[in-house]
Amino acid sequence: MEQEKKTGLNQSSENVEDNNLKEYFFKEIDLIQGVINRMARNSFMIKGWSLTVVGIASSLNLTSEKSVFLSVGISVICLFFWGLDAFYLRTERKYRALYNDVVDKYNHKKYDQINWFSLSTADYEYDPSVGSLKTVMFSKTILPFYLCLILVSVLLLIASLLWGGTH
Repeated sequence: MEQEKKTGLNQSSENVEDNNLKEYFFKEIDLIQGVINRMARNSFMIKGWSLTVVGIASSLNLTSEKSVFLSVGISVICLFFWGLDAFYLRTERKYRALYNDVVDKYNHKKYDQINWFSLSTADYEYDPSVGSLKTVMFSKTILPFYLCLILVSVLLLIASLLWGGTH
C-alpha cells in the first residue's frame, strides 16, 4: 500500500480517463491551431505576392506601349489573388469555428460529440460566422487592400489613355 502511494498506482480510473481526455483535447486543438496558422500564413503570402506582381506590372506599364493591356492584366491578377486570399480566409474561419466548437463541447463535457482528430470542416460550410466566399471577399479585412491595387491599375489605365502610353 505504501508503495502504491509513492508511485501513484492507486489513481482512480476516472482520473486516468480525465488525463487522457485532457491530452486528447490539447492534441486536437493543437492540430486545429496549426491549420489556422497555415491558412493565415498563406493569406499573408498571397497579399505579398499580389503586391509584388502588381508593383512589377505597374513599372512595366509605365514604359510599355501596350499599357492598356497591362492595366487590364493587373486588374485580372488582382481579382485572381483577391479570390485566392478570400478562399484562405474563409478556410481559416471554418477552422476557427471548428476550434470553438471543440472547445465548447469539451468545456460542457460533451466528449462523445467531439469528432476526435478529424479536421473536417464540412459541418461549417454554411455557418453564419464563416460566411460565403463572396461575403469574405467583401469583408473589411481584405476589401480595402485589393481595391487599392485595382485602383492603381485603373489610374494607370486612365493615365495611359490620356497620354497615349508615351511619357
